[in-house]
Amino acid sequence: MLYWSIGRDILQQQQAHGWGDDVVGRISQDLRTATGGARGYSRRNLFYMRLFAALWPEIEKCNHWLHKLAGHNT
Repeated sequence: MLYWSIGRDILQQQQAHGWGDDVVGRISQDLRTATGGARGYSRRNLFYMRLFAALWPEIEKCNHWLHKLAGHNT
């Protein structure tokens, strides 16, 4: 859910402020700095997060399918 929310936030900010794709690289650097160099916040991964949020814009449906993919019967 963290990756979905990061992707959603990037999408919303890009739409609200007219930001281009270049900002994603800056966000990647900021996230890695803020998390002590944690892995998973590369520019490429942020684009995947944004795509994930774009393809699944409703969190409820996203949760449903994530549980199914994980093998849960809910």
